[in-house]
Amino acid sequence: MSRALSLLALLAPLALASEAQAQATPNLGVVTPRGAQRGTSLTLTCWGRRLAEPQELLCYRPGIEALSYEEVHNKRWKGEVRAVRIKVRLAPDCPLGEHPLRLRTSRGVTELRTFWVGSLPELNEKEPNGELSRAQEVPLERTINGRVTREDLDLYRFTGKQGQRVTAELVAMRLGHRFFDASLAILDEGRFELAKSDDTAFAGQDPVASCVLPKDGTYFVRVRESTYRGDGNCRYRLHLGTFPRPTASFPLGGRPGQALSLRYLGEAAGVSSQTLTLPVSSATRCEVFPSAGEALAQTPLPLALSDHPCVSEAEPNDRKRAQKISLPAAVDGVLERAGDHDFFTFSAKKGQTFWIRLRARSLGSPLDGVVNVWDRLGKHRVGNDDNRRQPDSVVRFRAPETKDYDLRVRDFLNRGGPDFVYRLEISPARPELELAVHRFGREGNQDRQAVALPQGNRMAVLLRVRRQGFNTPVALDVAGLSSGVVVHTPDAPPGASVVPVVFEAHPQATPAGSLLSVRGRAIGDKAPPGLSGSLRHRVELTTGNPNRAVYAETEVERLALGVTKAAPFRLRV
Repeated sequence: MSRALSLLALLAPLALASEAQAQATPNLGVVTPRGAQRGTSLTLTCWGRRLAEPQELLCYRPGIEALSYEEVHNKRWKGEVRAVRIKVRLAPDCPLGEHPLRLRTSRGVTELRTFWVGSLPELNEKEPNGELSRAQEVPLERTINGRVTREDLDLYRFTGKQGQRVTAELVAMRLGHRFFDASLAILDEGRFELAKSDDTAFAGQDPVASCVLPKDGTYFVRVRESTYRGDGNCRYRLHLGTFPRPTASFPLGGRPGQALSLRYLGEAAGVSSQTLTLPVSSATRCEVFPSAGEALAQTPLPLALSDHPCVSEAEPNDRKRAQKISLPAAVDGVLERAGDHDFFTFSAKKGQTFWIRLRARSLGSPLDGVVNVWDRLGKHRVGNDDNRRQPDSVVRFRAPETKDYDLRVRDFLNRGGPDFVYRLEISPARPELELAVHRFGREGNQDRQAVALPQGNRMAVLLRVRRQGFNTPVALDVAGLSSGVVVHTPDAPPGASVVPVVFEAHPQATPAGSLLSVRGRAIGDKAPPGLSGSLRHRVELTTGNPNRAVYAETEVERLALGVTKAAPFRLRV
């Protein structure tokens, strides 16, 4: 039997069993509390359905250790397990920020949800706190866990000193549980708004308010849903303290392993600076948490990583005085005012092909970039606004002649400002390969995004193969399989964008969970030498209007697999 027919025989029973499997798949709705301070121990509650016999918390990042599991039964639903309490310990050096996780039970693997780790001591909101006279008193340097109900105001009172920088930063939409369009303000005793915020570019539409206090006294922080339409599921984490809160950094990146001097922009206390060494990594980005002494920002700023020679924009660089650059290059610039357009000129030989990538919104900048290329005679050659529904521009430019060309960067609405930073990466076009998990259904659906593998049975997952600049077969390699599990990985033939990968468990395979590394390799006589690509699994967490737009998502690089109890049925084809 050919390899293709063998794989088809493996897949046939899986299609028939999909509905039965869906009935048994555990569901994880939300994890509470939504976060905690690193170096502490606490009890997580995983709320959902079909959570009986919890066995393992699968964490994509290090630092979270699960100690014990306890089922919580719902008597009204015939004793169904509606929640699981998990005692966990957070390491003192647990990475700050978002931690994706899943719960593995004896019957399957749940959806991916997130848990947030901070550096500040934690408090819980105490109602009633909807009026200034009843505002909850809190000290600075705290993280407050709360939630907003319909027509609700949450007010917090703190004492501040003249000249003190105070930052209030909200994590709401980014929690990935609810479409929660939050609004935030810092008030004085006379109800005057010293700082207010609704959306911010770097925080994924969550608000951040920061100011320098004008005098000693009592101040307030106000949290609400922007249109007063909250409900009990609109949860938030409010970071309140004297930590710095820049909205952007310049430059926006550098070379891996490079010492980089950053200027922090958009800071209430003025421009500040920090020198750091970028990590040595094959990733295209990293994160930095701005600091001032012991005070540490709670949301990082992303930085780009690339091996291109770094160039800083030099004003004036309008159309008549375009800045000359040599390729390849990574140009860091700022559109400092409304109507600002930055021009660059470069030389290319006939037939040379380049990728021109503008990285701005994906790195937290408010810039909605547009890139255009002209020849020196003013003839437009190529341009781009958005790429794959992402607001950053990507252009593939093939030089029609040997000559100089002009490139322009602008904002789509001709906006500008001190934090409208961007990074323009121009490099020779080379073949690229990337893998992704095939998505079923509309945005926000995580159906069949993880592998629940019953003992003595099989399950398939569909992988998307994204080729750029080549069309040869792609071989797949899977690492990290637990004992008793094998994988059938057919090569993706030329032109195929989706390939099934079938996992098979021995009848005596030990129930266990693992996070698998999946890589693709270009193969064949015409394959680009050494070309490989890894899995980039984007998981949409928060969607909403218009058209189920994605407001919060996360990305992981490993595929979750759980060996479960044997299925209570068998199908023979």
